[in-house]
Amino acid sequence: MILNPAEVLNPVFNALDALIQDYGVFLYLVFVWLSLGAIAWVLGGGLRRKRPQGNSVTVVPGIIFTTRPPMHTSPPIVITEPKPTRRVEDEEIVEFLISEGLRISAAEELTTTFRRIRRLANYYYNGPAKWEDIREHETRTFLIVPLLIALGWPEQSIKIEQPVTGGRVDLALFDGPFAGDPNESVALIETKGFAQGLSYAPEQARNYAQHFPKCQVIFVSNGYCYKAYRRTKDGFSSEPSAYLNIRDPRDAYPLNPKIPGALEVLRLLLKGT
Repeated sequence: MILNPAEVLNPVFNALDALIQDYGVFLYLVFVWLSLGAIAWVLGGGLRRKRPQGNSVTVVPGIIFTTRPPMHTSPPIVITEPKPTRRVEDEEIVEFLISEGLRISAAEELTTTFRRIRRLANYYYNGPAKWEDIREHETRTFLIVPLLIALGWPEQSIKIEQPVTGGRVDLALFDGPFAGDPNESVALIETKGFAQGLSYAPEQARNYAQHFPKCQVIFVSNGYCYKAYRRTKDGFSSEPSAYLNIRDPRDAYPLNPKIPGALEVLRLLLKGT
């Protein structure tokens, strides 16, 4: 006798239909509760070979349970913004430099030079040319050297592109007229293009300064920003000793107000200090 599978299973299907029709809502709720428990079991590590140690509870609707003890949250990270810095006006700069030895007769020339350099730096900054087109030869010639001359360095005490082992120092400054001995240099300046940052220049300047035993301070500049690094018993400082933005002189380095600002850079750049 051959049985038709449809005829055999038909009573089963009829019974299931009746069950769903009579108790469908209750069955649905039961399956929902069971699925929540299953999800909680899986998320709690139920499929792992080794169950985690600690307190263990279950999940029911409206209540959150965990198989792990509550974790202590880390204290919030507090980021303190640098303190605001104060703008230093040209008159204050000149008065300060006079107290440091700047000739009275040079004060007006220095004020005029500040204004001219700042105007040109602003033109480079906001002008039609791309920053990348303002290369270090231009920043050195039109922005840096004029400032040095206004601060008392005569042309005969400034050596441009002084040869040194491994390269050339962009600007080497001497107490007196350069007489052929580069070891007499008291300060070095590594110049960069207008668009270049000053992050890598200090290391280059430090390497060059090893060949100048009398050099007490090195500077890096892109024409309008200056960072100074003084020599200590352990060599030249890794952090800037002072910072100047000639477009917006400040009393301290805006990114780290513990570092002196415009007045200290200009004092270090002043001839004879």
